[in-house]
Amino acid sequence: MSGARGSRGFSLVELLIACALTLVALAITFAMVNPSQSAFAAESERADEQQRLRAAVDSLARELRGAGRAARSGPLSGQAFDFWAPLLPLRLGRRNPDPPGTVCTDVLTIVSVSYGAAETTLAGALAATSGVASLALDPACPPGDRSCGFRAGDDVVVYDGTGASDLFTVLDRQAELLTLQHNSPASGYVYPAGSKIAAVTSRTFFLKEDAPNDLVQLMRYDGGVGQDVPVVDHVVSLRVELRGDPRPPRLTRAETAPAGPWTDYGMPPPPLAAQPAGYPPGENCLFARGAGGVAVSRLLPLAPQADGLAALDVSMLTDGPWCPDALHPNRFDADLLRVRSVVLTLRVEVANAAMRGPAGVLFSRGGTSRSARRFVPDEEVTVVVSPGNLAARR
Repeated sequence: MSGARGSRGFSLVELLIACALTLVALAITFAMVNPSQSAFAAESERADEQQRLRAAVDSLARELRGAGRAARSGPLSGQAFDFWAPLLPLRLGRRNPDPPGTVCTDVLTIVSVSYGAAETTLAGALAATSGVASLALDPACPPGDRSCGFRAGDDVVVYDGTGASDLFTVLDRQAELLTLQHNSPASGYVYPAGSKIAAVTSRTFFLKEDAPNDLVQLMRYDGGVGQDVPVVDHVVSLRVELRGDPRPPRLTRAETAPAGPWTDYGMPPPPLAAQPAGYPPGENCLFARGAGGVAVSRLLPLAPQADGLAALDVSMLTDGPWCPDALHPNRFDADLLRVRSVVLTLRVEVANAAMRGPAGVLFSRGGTSRSARRFVPDEEVTVVVSPGNLAARR
């Protein structure tokens, strides 16, 4: 009898209790493991988010660090701010350009002569339209190269020292003749012989919303007929602030000196009898004439901030004076020649919508997550870039 009772096994109640204890243990285990899995997934997404933020900043900063170069030889050599505005808060180029005078706080165009770029002067006049440019064989041209180093596909800038500049693409070259496609707004302006032509880099950075794929991208446009190119995905905010020299430009040597630079920044006034733009004889967008024909700056002093530079807000960049004049189709506000540094603020979001909560302080664009354990908030950074080529001469 005792042996029979010993082999009876577990009762139904005992089995139910054992199963219940097992389920409780499993629930506790899963409760401990699930947050770890969520934390691991969140950390992986956060690392990707930070990497994309770093890539976006690097792309903009790399272009900005090289900004501000002009040609390196001849009377029209020096820094870009002596001849045109190298940083523009608008989209510039052949495809969908913004109207002149536009100021966008989330768009930046950088125009600079490429390092070691091909350059020379025009042997004859060139209209600001698609056509053929005749090149002079300057000392800057490589020996034996009648095209002075220019190649088909090169983007080039033509400028003449009045504040006027136009962008072109080289379609073909034959000896000292370049067939050019005009990439700037059409005008009747004519560049005289002796104007500078140099290979240039034009980069416009802006944001584009891709609704079908539920993302916002940092984009780049190179000024010609090419397409807009994605740079970094899920960049939800780009803010551009320009800071400039608070002091107005001044002449640093005699206007009659044979070679420049004649000013600490910007174009010197033309000779007293000359009238290259829509200002009175002897004047331009930066300089008027005072008593006795003395050059007097049109720009006013600005209040500097803690870093010694002045904030250039929208109102300052849309009120003129305009370079080369108020009627030119490629005009720009003269205050843009003051720019010395750029403050960039970029914000990126996590790519996985399941890691984004409701739109608000943490998320520019809401996602599907309702669990704070799975939240990966947007990342934002502000950097200041001061291109060495934009340092004023004082």
